[in-house]
Amino acid sequence: MNQQEFEQRYHRHWASFEAWLAQQENGAPRGTTVDPPAATQTDIPWLYRQLCHHLSLARERRYGSLLVDRLHSLVLRGHQELYSSRSNWVTRLARFLIFEFPHTVRCEAKLFWVVSVLFYGSGLLMYLAVCSTPDMVYTMMDPQTAATLETMYAPDSESIGRERGSESDVAMFGYYIRNNIGIAFQTFAGGLLFTLGTLFYLAFNGLFFG
Repeated sequence: MNQQEFEQRYHRHWASFEAWLAQQENGAPRGTTVDPPAATQTDIPWLYRQLCHHLSLARERRYGSLLVDRLHSLVLRGHQELYSSRSNWVTRLARFLIFEFPHTVRCEAKLFWVVSVLFYGSGLLMYLAVCSTPDMVYTMMDPQTAATLETMYAPDSESIGRERGSESDVAMFGYYIRNNIGIAFQTFAGGLLFTLGTLFYLAFNGLFFG
């Protein structure tokens, strides 16, 4: 196919995509009539993929530089329009928390319940085991750690937890953040080996929690 035939066959595709770009870039209201007619929103992903393919063909077949430059410009403008975010981080965060995260949890409901049972179930079993046999605590920690926790959370203690000055609060905050992020990465990376590592870290932290 020579360049003239190529342009005649796909000119309407490019013109339609270009009209849509002009409509988006100029901030024209949706439904505004332009000449040539702009593509509909549902056609844009397909037209963009076609445009990228046409640019690749034009370069491979060594068509004229004017055509290649035009297609290249349309691809760049299309990428900017399709993938650049127009909203600020507050809007994106709110959208994620209100819509995207709950939707993802619902889509993965079975997986969510499996890991919940694994984590909280193992914690509940360990809690019941320690209630009936206190020495079971030593299966998860050494005697010194257990004694420290017992002192920190004793009913007759003047303060709950470890006593420390306010100057160390920031350091402890950083410690807990690092610890929790570390557990999250362990759980994530453990999934690379048939999820065995993930299951181990979920169960282990559930038992320690219990």
